[in-house]
Amino acid sequence: METDPLRVALLRSIRGAVDGASAALAEGPSDPSQHLPGLRALGDALRAPLPIPPALRRWLRGVPDDALVASLRPLIDESALQNPHPRDPAFALALRRRDEAESVRSAIAWRSVTTPPGIELRQGLDALDATLEAFDTALALHSSRPDVDALLGERARLDDRGWRAALRDDRAESTAAIPDVEPGDEILDAWLREGRFHRYVEGHAVADPIFGEHLRRLVDEALEDFRADRTLPVGFVAQRWRQKSRGTAHLTIAAPSFSGRRLAASTESTSAARVSVDLGLLAPLSASARIDCEAGTATLQVYAEPGALSRVTWGGREATASEAGVWSGSIAAGDEPVPAVLVASDGTRLEFDVNLSIATDV
Repeated sequence: METDPLRVALLRSIRGAVDGASAALAEGPSDPSQHLPGLRALGDALRAPLPIPPALRRWLRGVPDDALVASLRPLIDESALQNPHPRDPAFALALRRRDEAESVRSAIAWRSVTTPPGIELRQGLDALDATLEAFDTALALHSSRPDVDALLGERARLDDRGWRAALRDDRAESTAAIPDVEPGDEILDAWLREGRFHRYVEGHAVADPIFGEHLRRLVDEALEDFRADRTLPVGFVAQRWRQKSRGTAHLTIAAPSFSGRRLAASTESTSAARVSVDLGLLAPLSASARIDCEAGTATLQVYAEPGALSRVTWGGREATASEAGVWSGSIAAGDEPVPAVLVASDGTRLEFDVNLSIATDV
C-alpha cells in the first residue's frame, strides 16, 4: 500500500494518462506525433511500475518503425532540451521534458525486446540519445540530484530514476539550481500547501528581499484563511519558514481542528465529525504527515520509507510503525500545543509542537 502522498498522486496521474492514451489510440490517430502521449504514459507506467493494459501493449508492438521515428522528432528538436540552465525561466519545464523523454525511451526499449528496431528507428534513437546526453552533461555542471528532484516534484517519485541516477547526490542545501525568476503561482501553492519546491522558493526569498516580504505576507494571510477553512491548509514547511523568518526559537505548527467548545462537545459523542489536517512534507526529513481528529482524539500519521525513521513520539507517547513505514500515535486532544519528535535513522532530529486549537494564534 502506497503511503507517500506525492507518489499516490503520481500513480493516480499515470493511471489516468494510461487510460486516456488507450482510449485515444484506439481511434487510430493519423498523425504519428500523436503517439507521444501513449509512449510517455506507457513509459511512466513501466518506470512506476504499474501494469500495462493489454490494448496498449498490442498497440506499441504494432506501431511501425517509421511512425515511431516521426514521434521521436519533436523530442529531438525540443527547444526545452537545449542548453539547460537554472537561470532559464523554463528550467523546471526542461527537467520535466527530459524526464518524459526518458519514459518515451523506456517504452521503445520495452518494445525492442520483442520487436527489434530497424535501421531507421535505431538512427532516430541515436539522435535522441545524443540530444539527451548533451542535456545531461550540461545539467551535471550545476545541478545535483536533490536539486533536480525538488523541481521535478511528484515525477521524482518514479521508482526508476533513470537519467537522474548519474547526477551527483549532494545532500547539502545547495542553491545552485535556483532559477533567478520568481516562482510562479503553481509552485508557490505547492510550497504553501505541501512543502514542495522548498529550496527553490526559500532560496529565492533569500536572494530577493522584496519577494521574501511578499512570501511572508502570503503565509500570514494563508494562515488566517486556514483557521477559518481547513480545506486551505498551510503545510509544515511554509509555517516553519515563516517562524524562522520571525526568529522564533521553538517551532509551533498550526493545525486548527476544533475550538475548546467543539472539543468538549466531541468528547460527549463518538459520532463527532472526523477532521483531517495535512501537514505535507516534513523537510528536512524525507517524510510527510497528517493529523486526524475525532471524538476528542488526535492521531498523528507520519509517512516515510520503511526504515527511514527510528522513532516518533506524539504528545510524549511513542508512536508505532507499520511494515509500510507509517507511524501512528494517538492522544487525547486539548487546547495546549502537542509536542512531536521525529528521529531519522541517520540521527537527524526534528522537534515541533502542534497547536490543534482554532482560536489560538501561532
